[in-house]
Amino acid sequence: MHTDTPRVQYGRQKASRTVRLFFVCLCAASVICACRTAPVQPAPMEAGVYVDVHIPEAARAHMRPISQLAPAQGAWQWERLSYGMELCSFASADGRLAWHLLRIDLASGAFCVRGVPGAAQFCADGSVTGVYVRDIAREPRVAAAVNASPYDYARGVFSALRRPVGLYMTDGVLLSAPAARYGAVWFARRDGVWTADVLLSQTDAVPSDAACVFGGFMPVLADGAVLAMSGYSLDSRICVGVDESKTQVFILAAEKPFLRQGGASFEECAYIIAAAGAVRAVQLDGGSSSALYAAGRRIWASRPARRAANAIVFVSR
Repeated sequence: MHTDTPRVQYGRQKASRTVRLFFVCLCAASVICACRTAPVQPAPMEAGVYVDVHIPEAARAHMRPISQLAPAQGAWQWERLSYGMELCSFASADGRLAWHLLRIDLASGAFCVRGVPGAAQFCADGSVTGVYVRDIAREPRVAAAVNASPYDYARGVFSALRRPVGLYMTDGVLLSAPAARYGAVWFARRDGVWTADVLLSQTDAVPSDAACVFGGFMPVLADGAVLAMSGYSLDSRICVGVDESKTQVFILAAEKPFLRQGGASFEECAYIIAAAGAVRAVQLDGGSSSALYAAGRRIWASRPARRAANAIVFVSR
């Protein structure tokens, strides 16, 4: 009868521990992967939904089924908040997506547009004390306000100072230089009527009569076509778009469920805003910076409130 020596027994015990450790690591990796955002199936072509919205295959791969993203054509319900301003809200059946879409009619003549903060609030190094969108929304005659440009922390994460990343101009004064890889939205007053449009790159020509320009992140909608992004993720989003007439402005705020997977992808935001009538759109700063207020109401804002580098403000005339 063969009896293992202590060295052989130790070797077998060590090998056994190694095998157990391998399986423990394998199980842990499986759990971690399962907690990440699951891949989505391409959105099916559903009758009556894709009207005038072109979605390339690469973009469709980053979208859930259309029925989970928006109401069917003809089923959109708009709530009038004030003259020239309406709101539509939607929640998916599985609770992983909820959004609010503000539609502002600049042709109504009911609003003018300004950027906050103004030039007087900026420091010489291009930094500025961040603003709370909720506080701006409480000011007299403010009809709506939304956070806009991404930013860097000027003096650390515990400082109130922000430095806008990319193009920012208000009252015709350029306060931050453009970032070519990002898009922007501009506003101008022409013959007494405010108009708006989206720049696919911040280095594109800005109209000479533009009063305000707000740099964002990536453009997501161009000439009615959804643009595909390089990666897929779900988060709270802020997106702004315009229609062909350049007088209808759409501001989308997509929620992210608390402590749950959910939110919207960039392509999903593009589809939603296009289905409402926009032809061009750009993502603004989202995530924990998301904040949209209108008609004295918190439409959607991440909590706790975070200071923004700037805000697009619609003022009642």
